[in-house]
Amino acid sequence: MIRTVHRLLYRSIVPPFFIALLILTFVLFFQIIGNRTELILGQTTSAAIILSVVAAILPGILIYSLPLSYLIGILIGISGLSGESQITALRACGIPIRSLLGFILLFGLLVGGVTAVLSLLVMPRANQFVSGMTQKITARLATSAIKPRVFNEEFPNIVFYVDDVSSDRQQWHRVFLADRS
Repeated sequence: MIRTVHRLLYRSIVPPFFIALLILTFVLFFQIIGNRTELILGQTTSAAIILSVVAAILPGILIYSLPLSYLIGILIGISGLSGESQITALRACGIPIRSLLGFILLFGLLVGGVTAVLSLLVMPRANQFVSGMTQKITARLATSAIKPRVFNEEFPNIVFYVDDVSSDRQQWHRVFLADRS
């Protein structure tokens, strides 16, 4: 009998949980990516770099979207059971309300454990990777913006002149630098 109750809870809680997880992750992902679009989708970035940065950003998003999705799934699932009078029917059959808590607490511990692993183990490494990639991409974009045979005065107190740039724009030849500080 308890197995049937757990199956009923599974069918009423897990689908709203996954729908909320998908929507919240999608919204938060595009909000975070929107801040870094110019940096990530620059001319010099490859698909592998873009996918690795996206994969590194996802744990930070899931830290917030997993607990909220759990809450939304529980609220929608239990209110759906209550709205259809299934909780009243369970009580009429002699099944105590506290028997519903077993599945809800187990599911909560699972979501909490995944969130803890993401925040304590995965997130620091992902943040370090994202900051390293951001610095590399910024350096690449800075070197690709340099035009040969033009005096560049974009940096404060520095004027420099590059006579020749390699085809990959990573090597400069015959550089003149003047520091006015």
